[in-house]
Amino acid sequence: MRLSPHRPKPQTCALMAASFSVLVVGCGGGGDDSTSPAPSNMQVSFTPSSINATFPEKGQSLSAPELTVTATIQNLPSTQVYSRILENTEVLRAGAHPVFKNADGSFRALLPFNTQLAAGTYTGHLTLQLCQDSACVSPYAVSGASLPYALTVTPGIQITATVNGVPMSSIPFTVKERDVVSLQSSIAVSWGTSTGGAFAENIKSTATSWTGTMRYAMSTPGGIGSCEVQALTLTAPQARLGTLVLVTQ
Repeated sequence: MRLSPHRPKPQTCALMAASFSVLVVGCGGGGDDSTSPAPSNMQVSFTPSSINATFPEKGQSLSAPELTVTATIQNLPSTQVYSRILENTEVLRAGAHPVFKNADGSFRALLPFNTQLAAGTYTGHLTLQLCQDSACVSPYAVSGASLPYALTVTPGIQITATVNGVPMSSIPFTVKERDVVSLQSSIAVSWGTSTGGAFAENIKSTATSWTGTMRYAMSTPGGIGSCEVQALTLTAPQARLGTLVLVTQ
């Protein structure tokens, strides 16, 4: 049996998977449509009993925002069972995700959250639906299958840039040797740089600003070097944002 999320209209659909080995978020999967008599008193309990998570927006989380959830299912039939997760907001990341059977007969899955959610608070329930067929035309009656969640998505880092005092409209951008790049962060961060054929010197920084003179460091003239200026928030949940600067001679 597999777990597979489904988002009721107007959200994107999620089709059934084939066994309890992969959790699929978003459209996907299919498999054998064998059925079995409906078991009585099928019950589900989750550990943890609710989901609470906080992470930054726009995919800036320093570590993947995810949570392992264990489901204990009583009176599970011995034949093929299909499953999906009902969600009315796309709080889970689309894709296929492994589900493992524990020694005690329960199942565990790593639920990855949707990192593209805008900043804000998201509350609701994820509901596990167990079915006799891949299209879930014949769902089982299941009690306790609702898992409440509360997600807090914090504002990410916003970076604005100037080159020799001239604002840049997009990132990454290209500068010439000895151009002065200045970055401004919307929140307090620590700064760092990584080099790839270019580097920064005469660096000056505060918690919300960074300035450096860009230098070309490639042995071959006429190439394009790169230097990434990295911003990392000072408090949890930590966000990271890199600003890539391309440098020519």
